[in-house]
Amino acid sequence: MTPSSARALRRRRVADLRAAEPDLSFRQMAARLEISRDTVRRDLAALGLAAESAPPAGAADRPVAHTAPPAAGTDLAQRGLRRDLAVLAQTGLPPGTITYRAVRAMAQHYTHALATGDLLPGMPFVVTGMTLRPAPDPGRGPAPPSTTAASRP
Repeated sequence: MTPSSARALRRRRVADLRAAEPDLSFRQMAARLEISRDTVRRDLAALGLAAESAPPAGAADRPVAHTAPPAAGTDLAQRGLRRDLAVLAQTGLPPGTITYRAVRAMAQHYTHALATGDLLPGMPFVVTGMTLRPAPDPGRGPAPPSTTAASRP
């Protein structure tokens, strides 16, 4: 990986974390991403997010947990969800982005199943397949298309 692609990847992670958890301070973001506080500040400025980068008034720097905050009314210990989120944290994406992508993918497939008549509204269902592939690298163009039918919405 070239220095410029590594920098672009790091900046994308900084921007994703800021978007997913806007109340984090620079120190919390740095701890979460395992980079320096000054790097967070410089990357946000380079991305044009400097005006939004200051933590909100009264935000205290507290220890940063590497788990996703619970969704409203969701017990993360139930069915191993906290463990599963920790596994997905290996992607380097912020917990909010991981959750967003998972829910969005499920909703797209559910909508497709409703549209094709495979499911009726309110009908219980099981997930029978999923395909993961590398995300496009900004410097290399789009990722190759998937050939697995289960990945299509």
